[in-house]
Amino acid sequence: MSQVIIIGAGPAGACLSLILSQRDISVTLIERRRNFDREFRGEILMPSGFEALMQLGIDEKLNKVSNHSPRQLKFFLNKKQILEINQKEVLGEQSIKAISQVDLLETLVKECKRYPCFKFYRGASMKSLIKEDNRVNGVNFLLDGGEKKEIYADLVIGADGRNSIVRRQCNLTAYEYNTPMDIVWCKLPKPQDWHGASAYAGQGNLLIAYQSWDDQLQLAWVVLKNQFKDLRDEGIEAWVELMSDHVDPVFSQHLRQNTSFISNQFFLNSVSDCVEEWSIPGAMVIGDAAHTMSPVGGQGLNIAMRDAVVSANYLVPILKKDPLNLKNLDEAIKQIEADRMNELKSIQYKQSIAPKIMLNQSLLGDWARRVIALLIKLPFVARVLGKINNDFLYGKIKIELIV
Repeated sequence: MSQVIIIGAGPAGACLSLILSQRDISVTLIERRRNFDREFRGEILMPSGFEALMQLGIDEKLNKVSNHSPRQLKFFLNKKQILEINQKEVLGEQSIKAISQVDLLETLVKECKRYPCFKFYRGASMKSLIKEDNRVNGVNFLLDGGEKKEIYADLVIGADGRNSIVRRQCNLTAYEYNTPMDIVWCKLPKPQDWHGASAYAGQGNLLIAYQSWDDQLQLAWVVLKNQFKDLRDEGIEAWVELMSDHVDPVFSQHLRQNTSFISNQFFLNSVSDCVEEWSIPGAMVIGDAAHTMSPVGGQGLNIAMRDAVVSANYLVPILKKDPLNLKNLDEAIKQIEADRMNELKSIQYKQSIAPKIMLNQSLLGDWARRVIALLIKLPFVARVLGKINNDFLYGKIKIELIV
């Protein structure tokens, strides 16, 4: 018996496990992968996510997680630079960072293991929820070696990502935002004098390049939905040529010269959705399991950790009471959803706007991008765009761990 079972040791699951364990609430964390080093994990840490991490009280250990903060942010339209931002001057110490999510998750889980009330199953696959009297009260799962196991709990939390089995087995329906793009991720050696991040837009194409935590250059090439199959069939040389045609001459030459060194290729099917209700009696979902975030603005990692902090504020007071009142617990998990929806809806809506402009290949789209490039230097336009960016950077609301 455990008070809480959390499925998925991603950012939301690992953060919430640590907060609960620190407060002597028994937690069982189940992660289907044997290690966290999978092909793709979001690595953009915004000040909003940093704010959530700093609530955990392990600053010294978190500061050792591999990371890199770009000095300059440059924006290009039709191969010409239109804007450059010195990140430290604008954001100060609360800068955008590229972090190793693998290091972050291992750090969080290692910290969880300090507490006797925490139990971790790595390489274990959840198979089904256990239900009794119209309430979830546990899970059936398989251990790494194939042994069947069942655990009972007062609450099951699905933090198992965009393909959440908990979401499916709770029959939670979701509404979807239209996402007209997918993303091709890859890495290659960075140019010797590269110290920041650059975004190249034009003719309905978008390429983002930044120095990552491992001193490699991370590329995110945004393509129209369903376009990747054709690109994959044409081969890596063909799509490197296409990317090279949309960047400045110096970077174009670097791409072509380093084609053979491209690694970590990964195709990300872009999805943006949110479940209409986050819970049923005895179970709830958070993070991508509750709301898959579009890649726009690098929000997924950050929103997931903010979910964890807010969830803890509602769950800890209920779970610490003896005897536990299940009705109050069910009310608490509904309050978590209500608390988070304002920020989520706002950010997901704003995420949906940029692709409609940046990927529009019509003359109207080209005209709109040129107008934005001219207007962006005007103070009132900068203030409007700054408000949108502030939500991406800092979140729409301030969160604080109060338990």
